[in-house]
Amino acid sequence: MMLRRRGKMIAGLGLLLSFILLTGYASRIDSVASGQSKKPVLSSVPVKAPPPIANIRPYSLRVGEKLYTKYCEICHGAAGDGKGFNAYTLEVQPRDFTNRQYMNALADSRLAETIREGGRGVNKSVLMQTWGGTLSHLEINYLVQYLRQFSP
Repeated sequence: MMLRRRGKMIAGLGLLLSFILLTGYASRIDSVASGQSKKPVLSSVPVKAPPPIANIRPYSLRVGEKLYTKYCEICHGAAGDGKGFNAYTLEVQPRDFTNRQYMNALADSRLAETIREGGRGVNKSVLMQTWGGTLSHLEINYLVQYLRQFSP
């Protein structure tokens, strides 16, 4: 029984080997007959590099923008100027992220804390809700990076 299996396996390998050899040999005959060589032909014309792709933004900024649009834009506005759709109904106006002087004075950790704890958590307007239960630490960091784009 064992000899039969071994014989069938050897016969199968023999057939496979002969198929490989014949197809390789046949393609070699075809290339020789048509005048083709196996060596690659290099062009003497220099190949131009593709042009750089414009407007590629880091992943963190793309995610930060989506988060800002979903959670912040309604009050802080699309331009980050504090003039969002709901801003006119609020007693205390939302922060203007385009104010360079104010934004440059804030550390990233303070912005992240404000987003995570809300206005009440940092002794600001109680109308800004907390996002710490909704957004992960990484998402908050992406959002902080995006906020920095309003006042470079």
